[in-house]
Amino acid sequence: MWGVVFGLVVAVAPLEVKGNATCPRPADVEAHFTKIKTSDTLGQGHRASISARSDGLTLRLEDERGVMLGEKSLAWGTCQGLATSAAATLLVWETNLPPPRTNFAAAPSRQPLSVPEESTVAPEPLALAWRGDVAVSGALSGLILRPGLFVAVAMGPRERTWRIFAHAAATLAFQDTVGPGTVRWSRPGFGVGASVRVNEAVTRVDLGASLDATWLKLSGQGYAQDFNATAFDPGAAVSLRLSRAVTGHAGWFAELSTAVYPLPKRALIEGAGLRLSIPPFSLGLRAGVFLGER
Repeated sequence: MWGVVFGLVVAVAPLEVKGNATCPRPADVEAHFTKIKTSDTLGQGHRASISARSDGLTLRLEDERGVMLGEKSLAWGTCQGLATSAAATLLVWETNLPPPRTNFAAAPSRQPLSVPEESTVAPEPLALAWRGDVAVSGALSGLILRPGLFVAVAMGPRERTWRIFAHAAATLAFQDTVGPGTVRWSRPGFGVGASVRVNEAVTRVDLGASLDATWLKLSGQGYAQDFNATAFDPGAAVSLRLSRAVTGHAGWFAELSTAVYPLPKRALIEGAGLRLSIPPFSLGLRAGVFLGER
């Protein structure tokens, strides 16, 4: 009697990489692993994950049953370098694993199979990322740039691309000659807002918007009676921020912002019949350093 053995061919998915990391993205690690793997069978049916922590990244590898095959911590670095390092680590793990069993029909084994218990990984709690900014700043009115100081704090979920922030800023006063005297004015204040990251490269790009509470401070000298005045002057601002990490928790940033102050503002100098209109908008430039996570 002729025996006929039928082979069963099962399509096995290639290695899949997931996770909450944004630098590098899981898709970048997966693409690099596919590029450097030495055999098409490496990683088939396995799942990898790469997740962000406060001090770096965690790389894990599991088989199709969820059994942990490898785990490693990676220190912060460039997105390209981390993608290369993670892919190389996965390749080493996969290369050192025993070869998969061939999926052909065969006589049942006389010895019972030992199936390892599935390991479960508890989901990581939501972690917050913090950042502090200190910068020299400048406010532009017409063609005049006045220097100042800018500080800010920002926070948000580490695995998300948005942040909420609060900032404070002040610059040296602008000076205008009005009639026989001089009027000096400035807008110190603070604001709260939110930003979203629009670029995941080494140099990151964030767009932000804020509501600002500022005070218009005026002083006049050289008139029959000198004066000082302060008025509440709320506004709204949008900003474009570029940042780059130098170490894991520090780096530099540059920011361009523009603000609008809708309330009409005119300085009337009593006794002289003179008026000064204060610009209803401003352009801000900032350059400084940050500590924490971008």
